[in-house]
Amino acid sequence: MLAAASVLDAHSSWGRQELNPLLRGSDDRFGARSVGIKSAMVGGSVAAQWFILRHHPKVEKPAAAVNCAIAASALAAAVHNSK
Repeated sequence: MLAAASVLDAHSSWGRQELNPLLRGSDDRFGARSVGIKSAMVGGSVAAQWFILRHHPKVEKPAAAVNCAIAASALAAAVHNSK
């Protein structure tokens, strides 16, 4: 769910003006550099959760809730960008 929402957000942002300074390209737009940074952020989040769950399986439900919250945020951004 997190990966799909992030892909939708990136697709809806492609070529548009980016408000997030971390994801902004040199022309203030969302482009290939932005996708790389966004992918690294999502990948890092998933890797961190995998590591934590491997050593602390009891936090599975809170980790799932965090994933759902992040996915909902990315999906909301994608819907907003599509308008």
